[in-house]
Amino acid sequence: MDQNTPVLIADIEARIEHLGELRERAGKAILLARLALWGGALLLLAVFLGFAIWNRVELGVVGLILSIGGFVVAGSSGSTRQELTSQIEKLEAARSQAIDQLDLEFVREDERLPHVIH
Repeated sequence: MDQNTPVLIADIEARIEHLGELRERAGKAILLARLALWGGALLLLAVFLGFAIWNRVELGVVGLILSIGGFVVAGSSGSTRQELTSQIEKLEAARSQAIDQLDLEFVREDERLPHVIH
């Protein structure tokens, strides 16, 4: 067994945890982007159907910006999330390989020891 293997496993675990947090943030960004997209679409619909009586042009521009911006951010965050998931899967495979390299000993339950019942 290499002396650095446990350190390597710990480093991989820390990296997986960090990437998991980044993936979670990307998921939140996707949710907010979808809300902006649908909010902008509803605002545009309200303007086109005549429900917006005042500031039609400004509301239409805001709706358009929200829709396009939400679409772009959702797509970008989705790609980021997929890339992070791919990196996490590769790190998990590396962690598994590092654990397999450890010279672990299988321990059997000793029948002489009393069993603890909860």
